[in-house]
Amino acid sequence: MAENSIVLKWNRSGMGSVLAAADADIIGKCIHHNNIDILISEKFYGTEVVSDLQFLEALEIATNCNLFGNYTVRIAVDNGFVDTSSVMTIDSIMHAIIVQI
Repeated sequence: MAENSIVLKWNRSGMGSVLAAADADIIGKCIHHNNIDILISEKFYGTEVVSDLQFLEALEIATNCNLFGNYTVRIAVDNGFVDTSSVMTIDSIMHAIIVQI
């Protein structure tokens, strides 16, 4: 998939919906953190490529988000949805979680 594109999927959980979004070019990639393998899976993050505007519109209504990828997280940070102090970097890939209580 193209660099600088975002895939997005709404997942149902016990606490409602979780917006999962990631850089399209890292879907299927396995990264490592503290002896744990993390698969950035199509099953969780989806395959629907969305525009930056569609991503921002989804962030506006989401209460729980799981974001992976330097491009995806940077857009969330640049638009005030995520503070830089809340961003982790795993294998050089940025990750952020948003939970509204």
